[in-house]
Amino acid sequence: MNVEAGCCGGAPTLIAKERARSCGFSVEKYGPQESTDVWAPDCGNGKKPDGTPITGNDPEDTSIAVGPEYVTDWIDHLKGRFGSAADGGVQFYDLDNEPDLWHSTHRDVRPTGLGYDELRDRTYEYAAAIKVADPDAKTLGPVGWGLNSTIFSGLDQDVCSRTGCWGNPPDKAAHGGQDLGPWYLDRMREYEEQHGTRILDYFDIHIYPQQSGVFSDASGDAATQALRLRSTRQLWDPTYVDESWINQPVRFIPRLRDMVDQHYPGTKLAITEYNWGAYGSMNGALAEADVLGIFGREGLDLANLWTAPGADQPVANAFRIYRNYDGKGGAFGETSVRAASADQDKLAVYAAERAGDKALTLVVVNKSGDDLTSAVSLAGGFATTAEVYRYGGANPAGIVREADQAVTSGGFTATFPANSITHLVLPPGPAMGDCQVSYTVHGSWPGGFTTQVTIANTGTKAIDGWKLGFDFPAAGQQVTQGWSAQWRQAGASVTAESLSWNAKLEPDASTVIGFNGAWSGSNPTPPSFTLNGHRCH
Repeated sequence: MNVEAGCCGGAPTLIAKERARSCGFSVEKYGPQESTDVWAPDCGNGKKPDGTPITGNDPEDTSIAVGPEYVTDWIDHLKGRFGSAADGGVQFYDLDNEPDLWHSTHRDVRPTGLGYDELRDRTYEYAAAIKVADPDAKTLGPVGWGLNSTIFSGLDQDVCSRTGCWGNPPDKAAHGGQDLGPWYLDRMREYEEQHGTRILDYFDIHIYPQQSGVFSDASGDAATQALRLRSTRQLWDPTYVDESWINQPVRFIPRLRDMVDQHYPGTKLAITEYNWGAYGSMNGALAEADVLGIFGREGLDLANLWTAPGADQPVANAFRIYRNYDGKGGAFGETSVRAASADQDKLAVYAAERAGDKALTLVVVNKSGDDLTSAVSLAGGFATTAEVYRYGGANPAGIVREADQAVTSGGFTATFPANSITHLVLPPGPAMGDCQVSYTVHGSWPGGFTTQVTIANTGTKAIDGWKLGFDFPAAGQQVTQGWSAQWRQAGASVTAESLSWNAKLEPDASTVIGFNGAWSGSNPTPPSFTLNGHRCH
């Protein structure tokens, strides 16, 4: 999971003129209005004093119409200044911003909601123009404002907000009753099938928590702070009913993943705007640390916080705990490792293996107001001590290097202070060199594959009975039939136990096992393997 700064505004249809010199709804031109800009009294809100919208205004008061050819010229300019995407230039282009809200946010140039067909056609035009201008650049769409953007078009949001037609929105009905998100992905897949070019790289939907007071600069009272920490569950938990007007389970990232897997496999996921508020408080830092851990665990590909915190704000330290916990570039691992907590609402835990040194990096977020002592169980061989870095109320100015944590073969027990974020770094132990696993896909077809796994004893002692373990990294990967071992799968976790005839592995000996599998979306190789609880090369 990468958290990167994207490029925004990738498919405009109008270009704003000089802001200081033009108003969308000039009082001088269109008459008295309900309210005006305190800094620019001639700029009204586009509503008459009685609250009815002003209609028939001239969009060219503020904007100049352009077409897809503008994208080509613009990207040529960017390439001339920064190089192409392949040469380190601009990597990402959002296909505009929240088009399903244009009728509200840009009513002076777009007074009516954007429907299914126009969203499709505009994406085809502008995304194709981007790919012609810079084929290696990545496109993100439809860049909706939130959950409703995957269900309703801008046209339906416009009409139903005035008429209450949410139970039978007309634009949706005219498109077979299909929600907008799946319909959009189907159309992007069809374009690639017809033209041989992928014009949508990331399925991108924003999220701002709708619970009262959560998305706010202020941390709020105790109830709001508790709500902020609970509300992160909307990103993943199918049992959490969103405590807002949504009033239903959201499971935002798995929901988006399901849409992609079913309607346009291979498309990555992005949330190019999110914000859990309270940047200046420890409560906001705890929520942000939890959100970042969820993003990694759930396989989100790209995210952007809106907007950046100040360097001295607590939320900035939530990023540092993952990206620079020691001030020397020390970072959380790149490959997610399965981690579970008995109570994720109190003590959230996230784990990943770091590629450079194979260390296990573990972030524990104590979201409660109490010190919590917990046993941490580990599978695999690690060094006898772990480095500990912590950010919390005891030192809100920055991350503190704490005393090392003793680690045994089975794990450790530690106390995590109230309202704190702890990063533990566990180097691999000497047991790691006693086995080697080779995982080779010998055949793959749409929805299925065949894999051969070779297990080698690289130690000096015989292994009498073995149990291989690994986690599939992508949703939809399944073992359907295995041989030469007793195969089992629970969720993403797979085990293969020896049979009587291949249980004993002498030093330098190996055995070959295998399985047929199913997959959807993607079929990556498991990042790590254990044998009898010890990690293998």
